[in-house]
Amino acid sequence: MVLEKATAAAGVAALVVARLGAQWLRARARVHLARVHQQGATDQLRELSPGSTLTHLQLLRVEIGRQRRGR
Repeated sequence: MVLEKATAAAGVAALVVARLGAQWLRARARVHLARVHQQGATDQLRELSPGSTLTHLQLLRVEIGRQRRGR
């Protein structure tokens, strides 16, 4: 009886550790993909010549080499 409870407890602990490990790996993968995406956008901006315009996903508009109005 004690051995069965110990085995069950060990099994539950192993499942908890496996689930936490999987969540940790997914979180790291999301961070990695965000970094790769950010680096790609940064590289695109570096390659633009002055006066170029980049519209990214229709949410961001960046103009390179132009001064802002009012300054």
